[in-house]
Amino acid sequence: MIGLEHLYLSLNRLLVNLACLLVSFSDLLVNLRLLVSLADLLVNLACLLASFSDLLVNLACLLVSFSDLLVNLRLLASFSDLLVNLRLLVNLACLLASFSDFLANLRLLVNFNDLLANFACLLVSFSDLLVNLACLLVSFSDLLVNLACLLVSFSDLLVNLRLLVSLADLLVNLFLLNFY
Repeated sequence: MIGLEHLYLSLNRLLVNLACLLVSFSDLLVNLRLLVSLADLLVNLACLLASFSDLLVNLACLLVSFSDLLVNLRLLASFSDLLVNLRLLVNLACLLASFSDFLANLRLLVNFNDLLANFACLLVSFSDLLVNLACLLVSFSDLLVNLACLLVSFSDLLVNLRLLVSLADLLVNLFLLNFY
């Protein structure tokens, strides 16, 4: 009779341990589902960062187009200056009798050409600055993408650690089942 009671108690303990094992396994499945949701969230974040990178690239292209527009405007200004210079040459042909005024006008033209050359250099420097800013923005977006990849790798590491802990719990439960 005592042997049957002992067998009954052992069977009850075995069933309780089995129920605990099933509860641990269900918790493991819930945690795995949460980790999958977190991984989806990180993937969506990476996609958002890639979209932001595309936006920055488009902004850089827009800035380059704006630089080209400035160059074209400079060419139009140069054409206008050419017409003005032609008009001045016609006036100079009419004023050949006044040689000193002719030399003074030539000096003014040289100064004006220097001013235009300095302005062109300023525009080129500004376009270089815009290109450098675009490169900096692209580098920053690459940094953000690398950070997202690092976060995904860290979540994978956490998943693996959680699986190892669950496996250790399972081995302990099996050992306890075998012991009792």
